[in-house]
Amino acid sequence: MTDAPKLVTKPPRWNPIEYARILLHDRRVHYFFISYQAVVGFIRNTVWIGMYRAAVSLSIPWPAAYLWDIGKMVEKLSVNIESDNYEEPFGAKLHAAVVSKLDLLERFAPNLKQAIEFRGRIALLSGRIAEYLAIQIQLFELQENRARLRDNENQNIRILEPYFHILIGIGSTVHLDAYVKAGILGLRPPSRTVILHEPWLRRYAVNPCMLDYWRKYIDIVEDPAELRNLRPLRTSLGFNVAGPMQCGNKTIPWGHSAAVYVQEQWDRKVRPPLLNLTNEHHMRGMQVLKSLGLHEKAWFAVLHVREGKFGERRMVEPYRDAYPTTYFEAITAITNRGGWVIRIGDASMTPLPMMDNVWDYATSNLKCDWMDVFLCAAARFMIGTSSGPATISRAFGVPIAMTNYLPSAALYLAMRDLFLPKLLREKASGNMVSFKQQMSLPLSACISDGMYKNLYGIEIISNTPQEIRELVEQMMDTLVGKIGSTAEDASLQKRFKLMTAECETLPGLPGFELQCNIGRQFLNRNRYLLETVD
Repeated sequence: MTDAPKLVTKPPRWNPIEYARILLHDRRVHYFFISYQAVVGFIRNTVWIGMYRAAVSLSIPWPAAYLWDIGKMVEKLSVNIESDNYEEPFGAKLHAAVVSKLDLLERFAPNLKQAIEFRGRIALLSGRIAEYLAIQIQLFELQENRARLRDNENQNIRILEPYFHILIGIGSTVHLDAYVKAGILGLRPPSRTVILHEPWLRRYAVNPCMLDYWRKYIDIVEDPAELRNLRPLRTSLGFNVAGPMQCGNKTIPWGHSAAVYVQEQWDRKVRPPLLNLTNEHHMRGMQVLKSLGLHEKAWFAVLHVREGKFGERRMVEPYRDAYPTTYFEAITAITNRGGWVIRIGDASMTPLPMMDNVWDYATSNLKCDWMDVFLCAAARFMIGTSSGPATISRAFGVPIAMTNYLPSAALYLAMRDLFLPKLLREKASGNMVSFKQQMSLPLSACISDGMYKNLYGIEIISNTPQEIRELVEQMMDTLVGKIGSTAEDASLQKRFKLMTAECETLPGLPGFELQCNIGRQFLNRNRYLLETVD
């Protein structure tokens, strides 16, 4: 975060809508606003929606009405793709109808950000990834042009978006990390970077402690007066931290690719991790571990296995899930070497059975935000899946053994990390999908089970207990300096990495290799998938 003058702006006018939004989440008036929401919902459904429908049917050039109509169509398109009764002709017809409606909207409301975002969404949903990346660049240019128009007036301030997802999704850590590092490395223009920490949002923050760690680099704005000043500037000064990023003389259109590129530049300069545990958190965390039986010199690995649930919200995307039981062999491998395993997550997870030197922290009554951070940051290494907690370990410089990973285009790992992808098989023929096919577009950027199953006819194969154990053993060996690879292993690894560069596994970075290594024994066993398939 660079030092910059405070925002210069006119005294804000009192905004009753924002004030009502804040009160909406005040527990003292909770029941009053339940009634308020009911009334607003009724008005919205009976009046506004009726007006939208009428405007669209009469071809009245009202952008809000067309955006509502397009949103409904995109939702139907998504539902069809995810359906067990997928209808390809219906999907094609619906896609054409959405594009036609967007073309019509473009004629009377050009460069409308919401409309461009809808184009990007349907391109991504339907596997048109090249089109999606081009649209991301278009959105980035629109975003930056708006910011340049306000630079002189507002002292080069950038407001990180989407701020709701930054606060409720711990996976945004990888993008915050990349954004800050890019600024330090001079890969993007310097700015005063802020997150609007609205009062009504604070109850949703997934980890307030983690947010505090970012205060060293990012202004977490909570002051009511400054919030009032900055709110009106979100549109013009907003920066989509999970989207494209300027990295030197190039703009990288895929957020995870940008994160890998920035980390490679960071590692090349042998820089330390951005974040470090405070002495207080380290001391308190070690006291908790000591009370559980970990002696002072004991080490532990942290484990997170995504099960598709988080708190009260059901998380979709089962292709990212795994079964905790398939990790038992890996757990035993760690405890046999004198380590502990601490499973993190939340209380909705399947409880682990009693095992020596294993703490099921996820279901314990000691779970809290600072302890979550401590465990991810103090572990010898993290065993992760396609989920957010591993990004905390990454920000604190903890090595990651990533398992059951999909999609490959979202692989953000660094040089000392290891990973295992889930394998793919064609349902119609029963043939395995080659690594080249899996690591290339469009399969490398599939973001839903429906895309794998319905658009491409692909079956997903999870990692076996043996594969997971072998990766964990490889990580443990590597960390103590034990080299288990042969010349043949090194040759296979080189072939795999060159293949990821050739097929642009990291979208927007042609010729750029994955930085992490794929599991040595996994690659050896599946070397036939390295064969070129025309």
